[in-house]
Amino acid sequence: MSGIGGKKDTMSRLLCKYIEALNDYYIPEKLIGRNNEVENIRNSLIYIDQSPVHISIGGKPGTGKTVVVRVVCKKLIEEMTESNPGLKARFIEVNCMKKTEYSTVQEIARQLNTDGKWGSMGKIPWNYDIAMRYIIEEMDKLDAAILFLDEIDRMKDIQRNQGIIYDFVRMRSTGKTGCNISIIMATNKLLFYDTLDDRIASSLHSSKFIFDPYNADQIHQILEDRANIAMNEGTLDSGVIPYISAISAREHGDARLALGLLLASVRYAQGSGDSMVTEGHVRIAKKRLEYNMVKNAIRTLPLQQKIALYAISLLTKKKTGNGGKEKPTTGEIYEQYQYLCNLIGGVDKHVGDKQLTNYFKDFNLLQLTTHKVVSHGRGGRTTEVIMMKSPETIDSILMDDETLSEIIQSGGRRDTTLARYMG
Repeated sequence: MSGIGGKKDTMSRLLCKYIEALNDYYIPEKLIGRNNEVENIRNSLIYIDQSPVHISIGGKPGTGKTVVVRVVCKKLIEEMTESNPGLKARFIEVNCMKKTEYSTVQEIARQLNTDGKWGSMGKIPWNYDIAMRYIIEEMDKLDAAILFLDEIDRMKDIQRNQGIIYDFVRMRSTGKTGCNISIIMATNKLLFYDTLDDRIASSLHSSKFIFDPYNADQIHQILEDRANIAMNEGTLDSGVIPYISAISAREHGDARLALGLLLASVRYAQGSGDSMVTEGHVRIAKKRLEYNMVKNAIRTLPLQQKIALYAISLLTKKKTGNGGKEKPTTGEIYEQYQYLCNLIGGVDKHVGDKQLTNYFKDFNLLQLTTHKVVSHGRGGRTTEVIMMKSPETIDSILMDDETLSEIIQSGGRRDTTLARYMG
């Protein structure tokens, strides 16, 4: 059976010569659209062998924070050790997402453990303090180190317990080590640095850099550069990169997602047995990626939130049926949510309106809904909830939950088997 391009054999011609270049972890030779950021970070780090420097970086996902830091730091240390062979310097990178303080310092210790012997301990550190003791022991063997804590805001309990940052920032000044330890922190949440403890903020004295989203031209250049490395000649339609660049710049400015869409399009075209990747493949791949992202987000929600989401979907369909343009309000959603909770057997007592408001915030973060405050003059204000995905898509995913499937099939009515059992 042929695909969009009409070729049957998926292996008759491989579309890629080096598909790894389309992965987000690939380190390119050129850092497109980030000249200023590269220069700023490099200039800040020039004297790290003489004195620690701390840098705070912010920016949305996919704006090049990780790759810029990684490339600049590795190249700088390489140049410094070449010009001064006696200099001992290391770059240590840890992605802090979902890590605890202990698992973070354990990862730092693991990267410093080059001989596998764990120094004077003889075995892997078994708690935070012992891991820090090992790190100090190994840092003392170095003249300089750059510690890159990527996604620092995603570390578990970081808002409540920021001791790990304080320990590393103060390690040199308190005489625990003679190594000049420079700290680079990166976060997607620009307000994270405002939450740092006053003692940490005063010790950091960090340079702050913001990475803006990529524009269409920059995304185009990045995709073109990677495609030239990855794709075989004549396998990529001329309209694919401009199309992906335009929609990516309009929707998010995230180079990582743009590359992911190109990679998914290539895989779909290859699987279909087509000899060229076209805009048609991109459109299909985009729908599949979006559906999977929504599905993964919804599947992990607790039952109460799923019921609340279905209440929004149900009301949206009722209000937009027959060409209607009204949107459900938070009050209407709460009533519908209560009704559904009473309808479904085995569901605990429904949550209060304050908790439901928190559900709305979660839905907004997951890009399932957005909201708009509407003023009615003397009649007060209402908050309308707007679905960002089609109700049909939401319902089809929620159907996977056995508790909800029969209710959804019935359109949220009482004439279901569950309701009859309840009397």
